[in-house]
Amino acid sequence: MRAKALVLIGIGAIALCAVTSFAQQQQRKPAPVRTTFWTLDEQNQHMKELMASKMTNWPFFQEEKYNTEMRNLTGKQPVLVHGKRVDFMVIRDGGGTFTAGGELVDGKAGNANGDMTGTGIKGGVSRVVKPGDVVFVPAGVPHYFSEIPDHVTQILVRWDVK
Repeated sequence: MRAKALVLIGIGAIALCAVTSFAQQQQRKPAPVRTTFWTLDEQNQHMKELMASKMTNWPFFQEEKYNTEMRNLTGKQPVLVHGKRVDFMVIRDGGGTFTAGGELVDGKAGNANGDMTGTGIKGGVSRVVKPGDVVFVPAGVPHYFSEIPDHVTQILVRWDVK
């Protein structure tokens, strides 16, 4: 009886991993092979879809070493450090307080790329960002939206530098 339960749990875990992997692959969009344009109207439509669906991101394209997406964030955000990626953000809508630099508090290893998460930043610099602002975060720098009163929608470009 116990062995059957363990086998069923194992099969369920494998199936869940397979479904999750498939869903992530379906969301990944390769970079276009020709020049591609997204009009402001198309971007606004994707932004409306993000806000209505409560999804976090809509990918323009995603590759292993770089990606570009539109992101809509609400609520508390994790503190991040990317081991080899830089972030380049253009704030489209909403806004909030972005904190970066300093020292990661209670850092924990993330994935194999040297990424980390933490509970806060000690000695960082905070700045209120609004539509039209641009933010660049080098690899290895702790950062996060420390306050988002309503939401922040951004175009995010990430690429590996190391």
